[in-house]
Amino acid sequence: MRVRVERSGGFAGVVVHGEADTADLDDEQAAQLLDLAGRVDLAALTAAPGPGRADRFRYDVEVDGHRVQVGETAVPAELRSLIDHVLRRP
Repeated sequence: MRVRVERSGGFAGVVVHGEADTADLDDEQAAQLLDLAGRVDLAALTAAPGPGRADRFRYDVEVDGHRVQVGETAVPAELRSLIDHVLRRP
């Protein structure tokens, strides 16, 4: 499973990228990524992307080819955990 995250927007407009692939992780890290991704209902988020604003972050999240864009105020807790996990990776 490959997860890609791009955060854009905010006051400075800096774009931040992160990526994690279970093929590149040890068993424990891969299991954690699979668990976090499994908690997110991407199909439900696709139906309701949420409004964007210039001073807010916007997230573009792709899990195994399924892509969703969501505004900062519309990010549910499960997706927030996945985003934070991927963006914290070195």
